[in-house]
Amino acid sequence: YFVSGERSKSLLKKRMPSPFIENLLNLYLIKTDKYNKVNNSNSLENDFSNYKLKCLVIDLYSVTSWYDNGRAIPNNWKRNEDFYHEIVNLAEHFPQVEFLIKSKNYSWLDIPYFKKILNKLYQKKNIRILSDLKKWTPERSVNTCDFAIALYSSLSDEMLAIGKPVIIIDKFGNPEKYFNYGKILAKNHDEIIKKINLIVEDYKKYNFQIEEDRNEIFYKNQPGKLNIELNKIFLALKNH
Repeated sequence: YFVSGERSKSLLKKRMPSPFIENLLNLYLIKTDKYNKVNNSNSLENDFSNYKLKCLVIDLYSVTSWYDNGRAIPNNWKRNEDFYHEIVNLAEHFPQVEFLIKSKNYSWLDIPYFKKILNKLYQKKNIRILSDLKKWTPERSVNTCDFAIALYSSLSDEMLAIGKPVIIIDKFGNPEKYFNYGKILAKNHDEIIKKINLIVEDYKKYNFQIEEDRNEIFYKNQPGKLNIELNKIFLALKNH
């Protein structure tokens, strides 16, 4: 197994001890390689000249079917709706921050359940929904923003791994009961407000405060390491 950090390595050892796992190989989060190749145009940067900081809002995928939604526990409509209400409140509290909502897809915009909260989101000048998927790729969205607030997703991991602050909202023990994110988690509205205040007041200081957790969750980026480790495995098998 390849692991991306010490915490995931420790977790695997506890959950799948020998002989189920013979080797655990250290590897950084290789999906972060793609961020080095993205070139943000000046025209995109100029879109946000009136705002001090840009916050990427990472929600959960909403299924379109009413029936499927009723069976969806972690990513149901109610959870996303509550999250969007939180973003509206944060936009009022932090008018100097622009909140950019990045969804996996935007089919939720056409779901009647979200009509009321969608109207509230549209009314806020410092909230934007990045519904142009061709323009706002995950890589460009992450590179454009200074920090993120998220319902846990792989995209929040990627942004954290490349060195930007991420606030992951923990609801009902998710993701805390599955994985230790330490100071990166916020469990309620007051904790979210406190963390964003710290980011606004001293971005570098706050980012340094979560560095210990980041370094335990992710190994340092080492481009090309995956190929090196795979070649070692293939050679070992060949010579076996």
